[in-house]
Amino acid sequence: MIPSEAVWIVLLALFYWASAMSNRSDMVDQQVRSPRLPNCSRSNAAVSRPRIAVISHDSAMATFFHNPEQGARDAAAIMDIQVEWNRHLINTGSKMTNDIRTAVDNRVDGIILTIPNDEIFEATQYALDSNIPVLVFNTGLQYAQRLGLTRILQDDHEAATMLGQELRKRGYSKPLVIQLSGLDNQTFENRFAGLRDAIDGEPALLPLHDYNNTAQPLVKVRDTFLSNGTFDSVVSLGGSIGADIVSGAVLDMLEHDHPRVAAAFFDIGGPNMTTLFARHKDTIAISQLPYYQTALPVFYMYLRLLTGHDVFHNETIKTGPNLVTNKTLAAAMENEQTTLLPLNDRTAFVGAVVPNTRGDTYNAALMAGAQDLARKLNWTIFNEIEQGPLGFPHQLRHEVATYAKQGVNGVLLQSSDSSVMDYGASVTNASEVPLAHIGTFLEPLKLSLPFETNVALAREKLAMAVAKQVLQDNVQAPVCLSERTPFGVNDFCHTFYSAYKKDKSNSTSIHNVVHTVNLSTADAMDTEFEEVLTTLRAQRYEPDAYITFSEHVFDTINTRMLKGYMSNDTSLYTSADLYDQVQAFIQGRIRAMWLSIIT
Repeated sequence: MIPSEAVWIVLLALFYWASAMSNRSDMVDQQVRSPRLPNCSRSNAAVSRPRIAVISHDSAMATFFHNPEQGARDAAAIMDIQVEWNRHLINTGSKMTNDIRTAVDNRVDGIILTIPNDEIFEATQYALDSNIPVLVFNTGLQYAQRLGLTRILQDDHEAATMLGQELRKRGYSKPLVIQLSGLDNQTFENRFAGLRDAIDGEPALLPLHDYNNTAQPLVKVRDTFLSNGTFDSVVSLGGSIGADIVSGAVLDMLEHDHPRVAAAFFDIGGPNMTTLFARHKDTIAISQLPYYQTALPVFYMYLRLLTGHDVFHNETIKTGPNLVTNKTLAAAMENEQTTLLPLNDRTAFVGAVVPNTRGDTYNAALMAGAQDLARKLNWTIFNEIEQGPLGFPHQLRHEVATYAKQGVNGVLLQSSDSSVMDYGASVTNASEVPLAHIGTFLEPLKLSLPFETNVALAREKLAMAVAKQVLQDNVQAPVCLSERTPFGVNDFCHTFYSAYKKDKSNSTSIHNVVHTVNLSTADAMDTEFEEVLTTLRAQRYEPDAYITFSEHVFDTINTRMLKGYMSNDTSLYTSADLYDQVQAFIQGRIRAMWLSIIT
């Protein structure tokens, strides 16, 4: 279960990352339009707010006890985004399709939608063909996978499997499953299949058609269960109304001393459910956090418009399944809330333990992203100025402990030092302070204690993208350079060489040694780089391209080019973290730059 404060710490970490990404000029994926750049004009003309159309079928919203639409509207208010919401009954696919096409033709900046059927799938393809960014939420996992879209939802088959496995764990395997007409067919079929696989048998199905109240279907469920004699549980596969019917039917049976019955349902809410959980231990449910399921897509769409990059291309951001039991009900109900936080709350504080944030550095740009979101939330971020590019472990540990003692609402931590990471996890867990770990992006993380979240670089994806570009540019003699830190050497260059050689027809002459430069002072790094060049000359290897994603190694190479020590004809492939890197790209010293992909 995800605490609401932890969700915000995750978002701060994402914005921390996004600010450095927004200026990068070449992207791993070229699937979206250019990033939304700030207006540099001195005129007083108002800058238009991004317009996002949210289009859903009715049961994606109506099945929940609380109205999850508020999640999107709260997120939009925080980010100053205009949300245009259209909800449609499941049997009006043509109207939903028309709204998607209208949104495209009106040139909205992005579309967030559910995909319940083939008709909406085709309309979504129209939006993509028109170069409109699209995110999927709640419904349409298989459709989104086919289109390569980011989706914020739960896997319904996985969720029902979890529910069925918990029933079997408690000794129940003969469920009576109720089916409500309001749940779309694809969602119900996926959940029914998951339950069937979990109990290793065909569940009995009881369709419930439209009723004016819940009393009639409640009686029907109770009578069907009692008349059969073989059922041991009642299950609803969707909707707070279904949860209320199942809860009411089981409560009625308990009133008449029925010896053994379990209740299991998707989606929580309603007075019968609360009473049943309090009274009966064999009551379980699945929550998919519907409020966050609508709020998160707005934040992710904002990041996409800001950076021009689909961070979670063809990935599932899971909001469930979350198993709800008697012990976890209170936390589950809290996370089914209908507000993220008071928008005028000025009491939230976040401690950022992030080194090297002074001047033109990667971390300075990243902190700007965290500060941007914090301002929108009226939060305050504290960040001490550290000495050295990585900070000193004892000082980082001290800062984590100090923030925890001061009672901050969350901590952002960047370090690859295992002692710092383990200490941070231990201290924040003990003080119940949400922690987001932001990787230093190139070292593999070795955690001995669990973190609530980790934002780091997908090195393999980036390395393969760089190799592909280098091959397209017909580079014959690349050299990949890494920085060496006390934590070791990252495996980015190894992955790059492997991908490059795999697609290179004549790979026997490739110099695939990973050259490293110790992270130190500028003069010392320049001396080590000169030793690398001397070694290459001795081997009669003349590089026509250098690849590095270390801002410090880049500084060394860029300075040499500016001083005339190296030819400007040599291609350089790197990131766009720094102002100097953007300038080098404009002036032709950098051949290509990349957006990093986080995981």
